[in-house]
Amino acid sequence: MTRRRTLLVRDPPPVVIEIREPSAHALSFAPVESIDDPARREALLAASGVDLAQRRWTRFLRYATAALGLYVVVRLLTGCAALEAAAPGLAVAHDVARAGCAILAASDGSSASVLAANQAMQRQVLDAQAQAAIERGANKAEIEALQASVVVLSAAVRASAEQIVRAAGNGPAKLAPCPADPPAEPKP
Repeated sequence: MTRRRTLLVRDPPPVVIEIREPSAHALSFAPVESIDDPARREALLAASGVDLAQRRWTRFLRYATAALGLYVVVRLLTGCAALEAAAPGLAVAHDVARAGCAILAASDGSSASVLAANQAMQRQVLDAQAQAAIERGANKAEIEALQASVVVLSAAVRASAEQIVRAAGNGPAKLAPCPADPPAEPKP
């Protein structure tokens, strides 16, 4: 597109100059990214020596890194919530391990002794729970009847266990080491 302008100078006649827009000089300073046509933009970038494949991979890796970072942050935040939910379960597991270690500590290591210590602990737990139930208002006669039936059942289990232990020779109890025990000290 050509426009004509008239410039007045000191001496007449007026001079007419043609101005071409846009000028070649103005295009040399325009950023290539401002070109709307993607094919032309990529052609100009490639002509300028830009590695288009590397540019695409870099853009992809930036987005992937941002997505991964966001995922890690969300995972860390939800992981903390999962720990709070797991804490009661861990406390129960710790209590069970302590009870198992108490049974082993109350025995001499033989199979019959371990079974007797286990039965004694069961009896203590049952008596404590029965007392708590009575204190909360449960029927005392019903609780005592349940305790009596547990005693009879325990006697039958004990008699059966004693026969098995005698048949096996009442050797040392073969149990896995207690996870709550402290590590053994080295012998000098």
